[in-house]
Amino acid sequence: MINFSINKTLFLQALNTTKRAISSKNAIPILSTIKIDVTPEGVALSGSNGQISIENFISIKDENAGLLVTSPGSILLEATFFINVVSSLPDVTLDFKEIEQKQVLLTSGKSEITLKGKDADQYPRIQEIAASNPLVLETKLLKQFAMKYYPNEQMVDEEIAQAGKAAQLFEIEIEHMSGKEVQER
Repeated sequence: MINFSINKTLFLQALNTTKRAISSKNAIPILSTIKIDVTPEGVALSGSNGQISIENFISIKDENAGLLVTSPGSILLEATFFINVVSSLPDVTLDFKEIEQKQVLLTSGKSEITLKGKDADQYPRIQEIAASNPLVLETKLLKQFAMKYYPNEQMVDEEIAQAGKAAQLFEIEIEHMSGKEVQER
């Protein structure tokens, strides 16, 4: 049964990043959940809408995470509700403990809340794609590219700063994209 404690702010950032792949309207209800895999090495958060998947790993070695894993395991929790609950908790540290039958007890400060989860085996397997030649862009080049789609440099800087908090490395694999698709995105 899962048991770990973590810095709430860092965990919330990772949850919000992972949630970007989860659509608010899913034809497959299980895709509205976030998968939490806890191992002795850290916590992996997975989200998907069936086409796009994001997996975010918080390492036990990350000093900012304050991650202490007592017991590993996996569970699915409804993404939007879970993130709202975590964001409303008062303290800096979040204790996450599976108590029984996929029920999770979240404790932060004097607050406690119990959530009902689902079996992680129900979650679709995320296919890993090996990127033999990833596209790696320096911030300067990314900014130059983004200037074509943003009205001013300040908006580009704000977007890069916001995205930079969530991820330190972007790997993008583009097979083919027309000008029309770029404008739509």
